[in-house]
Amino acid sequence: MFSVIIPVYNKGEYIERAINSIDLQSCDLVSEIIVVNDGSNDNSREIVKKLQILDSRIVLIDQFNQGVSSARNKGVDNSNNPYVLFLDADDEWRPNFVYTINSLIKRFPHCSVFSTAYSIEFPDKKFKNVTSEEVCDSNEGKEIKSYFKFSALGASPVWTSAVCVSKEAFDKVGGFPVGITHGEDKILWGKLALKFKFAWSPYVGAIYHMGTLNQSSGTWNPKKGREYLDFLTAIYQEDSFVNHDVFSAIVGQHRVIYNNSISRGYLRSAFKELYWLVRHDSLKSIPEHIARLVIPNYLIMKIKSLMLSSNIP
Repeated sequence: MFSVIIPVYNKGEYIERAINSIDLQSCDLVSEIIVVNDGSNDNSREIVKKLQILDSRIVLIDQFNQGVSSARNKGVDNSNNPYVLFLDADDEWRPNFVYTINSLIKRFPHCSVFSTAYSIEFPDKKFKNVTSEEVCDSNEGKEIKSYFKFSALGASPVWTSAVCVSKEAFDKVGGFPVGITHGEDKILWGKLALKFKFAWSPYVGAIYHMGTLNQSSGTWNPKKGREYLDFLTAIYQEDSFVNHDVFSAIVGQHRVIYNNSISRGYLRSAFKELYWLVRHDSLKSIPEHIARLVIPNYLIMKIKSLMLSSNIP
């Protein structure tokens, strides 16, 4: 019933752990594990080849380095099941993850995206569960009425290593955007949310190992900025929970500030402009959940870090 897509780029140290977590699932519903080697130059490919001998479900696909979105898309293109699960090579699933996803599909057959809560393991080996601030009235999960509101009020209900997507829905929105180096997953979830329904479970189904090699640095760049602003515009046009007049004004102001910052050519200046935007008196009445949609959390974290290091007024 399920195909698992694992993109790999120089993750030889972790890939076996990821695949083992599939083998340890409490139910036998995964019929193929598609590993897309995105031009690794370490021993990732050799390790996967050895694992193939032990597990006939593993399919290895090689490509020149084209980025994680291209690798995931190629995996989906080569899958043979109606549902695809994504697992990054340095992350892992907990034993009941696939069972929980399958239960969500049975309970909410009209949905196309199914996800669970997850846990972050920090470099100091401490864990933090990432879940929603909204109360889920059932351990069996719930349908998400508004993906955007759910995300704004707490943690995003979707994370790439704890999600299942209908292949039909994935293909209809064009898959992961290629060429975006940060936030490509959020763009996909947003596109899916504008057309399809989501279901979510509070079961902590996966572990995100923070601090492993070759993780994205989160660089803000003009191409990413344009994609993000287009995404905000789509939310503004499609999602009814937003106060459109207020949201339109914020997006317009954010666009001006962003363009001014980029035109200067300094990331530091961009942070200063966004910090001003956060503190500006005219925004005090804006609901926090709308402001959080406008400014990415990782960028706010960098602003705070910059403030501590350089005492920006």
